[in-house]
Amino acid sequence: MTSDIVVRAINAAEHEALGELTVAAYREVGETDEPYYAELRDVATRAALVPVLVAVDAPSGRLLGGLTYVPGPGPYSEGEFGEAAASIRIRAVGPRAPGRRARRPLPRARHMCGRVRRCCPSGVLPRAA
Repeated sequence: MTSDIVVRAINAAEHEALGELTVAAYREVGETDEPYYAELRDVATRAALVPVLVAVDAPSGRLLGGLTYVPGPGPYSEGEFGEAAASIRIRAVGPRAPGRRARRPLPRARHMCGRVRRCCPSGVLPRAA
């Protein structure tokens, strides 16, 4: 069985949509810190510093969700798992995605790291234009 959900690096045309989707998802779970919404919306800055991945419905191209992959020390690293540990941050799935199984591939760090490794065997995720 092949998945109709594609996980890939974000492209610049998707920055605004992912920012709004992320704020909506965080609001849905009770996040009320208005200043934090500005950081969540600022996908362009995040994508310039660390890899941002998106889940997209392959047939329609519709954005289902996204996450920030922090490959180790540096921007967005929280260091709670050790200095050199990779982590996944700012994860969100859109409200129309639950029935599309997007909630499964996006939250699982091990699964996403495997996708990153398959996408980028060198360990360096290329930045999309």
